[in-house]
Amino acid sequence: MKKFDFLIVGLGLSGISFCEQLEAGGHSFLVYEKGTDASASTVAGGLYNPVVLKKFTPIWNATEQSKTALTFYTRLEQKLQTQLDYKLPVLRKLANAREGELWKEASQKETLKEFLDSEVLLNDNPHILAEFGFGKVKHTGRIDTGKLLIAYADYLRSKQLLVQEKIEYTNIKHTSYGVIYHNKVYRFVVFCEGCGLLKNPFFNYLPLIENKGELLQIFAPGLQLEKILKGPIFIIPIKKDRYLAGTTYDHQFTNRLPTAESKNLIISKLKTMVDCEFTVEDHFLGFRPTVLDRRPLLGKHPIQTRLALLNGMGTRGVLLAPSMAKNLYCYLLFDIPLDKEIDIRRYEKRLKRD
Repeated sequence: MKKFDFLIVGLGLSGISFCEQLEAGGHSFLVYEKGTDASASTVAGGLYNPVVLKKFTPIWNATEQSKTALTFYTRLEQKLQTQLDYKLPVLRKLANAREGELWKEASQKETLKEFLDSEVLLNDNPHILAEFGFGKVKHTGRIDTGKLLIAYADYLRSKQLLVQEKIEYTNIKHTSYGVIYHNKVYRFVVFCEGCGLLKNPFFNYLPLIENKGELLQIFAPGLQLEKILKGPIFIIPIKKDRYLAGTTYDHQFTNRLPTAESKNLIISKLKTMVDCEFTVEDHFLGFRPTVLDRRPLLGKHPIQTRLALLNGMGTRGVLLAPSMAKNLYCYLLFDIPLDKEIDIRRYEKRLKRD
């Protein structure tokens, strides 16, 4: 039987990030990816932003995540010979004068100085409703995740490293010398399935929540917006006169289709931010893997230790995936311990209970 170091299940942002770690380290691998139109990575707005703009606080490990991610996408652009990273500042719409003062205070904190511009910017766009101006976030932008997924799959196909089939869990065989799957032997199997984890019999004891998100593509020739705008929703420029608007968050959804209710909700919030004509050109849907404690899920299965997990990136997968892939790689191959906050061993009691 042919031997590989790794079998990777799933080719979203996490799967791509782990592939890059393996290739850089000279390890052999195969990727299984069935593909779904409703994966979080496929329809993601692709925004990367190291600040929680509702509270004016940095995200977890903001500096490390930001630096790792930006270096990662620059390398991918060179490798795939296509632009992926569209660097755009985020303008946070300020609701009142008090928020402007809070923004200035936050910008002086050590954890936020590198990310927040201290000045409150006045609104000079007559088609944007922002009486109290904006706070500007630096080191932000958009990754074209759709283009990335297509280009990376093409790259793997060119090297015969991509198998476009659904993984069959019952055919995974455990031995003392490796994991056997379809007459091949792997040192490790790494599951990067996103919400597919819910159907994974090895890791479905973990508290992953499927969060439904919807967003719109709009055509607004009068808006003339060249920065990302954050108010009740995000408005993200993607090409001339076209923008992504959204997104919604729903973990109590009753169907798996785009809904008129969500569309109307996004439109109503959009109208509180812009004063111009626009038309809806498309309506997207995706399901994000989120975790109860809002931390990723990394580590080995507590019994079948050749099975590993890279999941739970939530809404910040663009920033999180590269650094989390690096952490898992170092853990599996060099026994460098995972941070307790991301190690799935924090949920071992659930496995024993189940």
